[in-house]
Amino acid sequence: MYASLLIETLSGEGQPYARNLKNGIDKNTEILRSVATIRKIHEELIPLKLVRLDQVVRSELEAYPDTEIRYSGASAHVRADELLPEVFANVLSNAVKFGGSEVQVTVTVE
Repeated sequence: MYASLLIETLSGEGQPYARNLKNGIDKNTEILRSVATIRKIHEELIPLKLVRLDQVVRSELEAYPDTEIRYSGASAHVRADELLPEVFANVLSNAVKFGGSEVQVTVTVE
């Protein structure tokens, strides 16, 4: 948050450094989340439960209000652990990050 405020406050020569700082913080945060998820997978036996897939997908889609995402819904229920949202978050994040500014994402459930 402070890095974002710094970017907004600075102008001229200092702003690119503030952007680099924020990008570094964001990247480290993403790495720490991944490490925490991997640790959790290896340390715990997480029970499977019946999950409405539509709720999981829609919840993760909310994180990308500025991205064109096509999703018509799904009535499927799956047995999954609590890490299922992480899977969708990772897939969507990669699609947006590596798809470029004009990316159009389509989510299909079969």
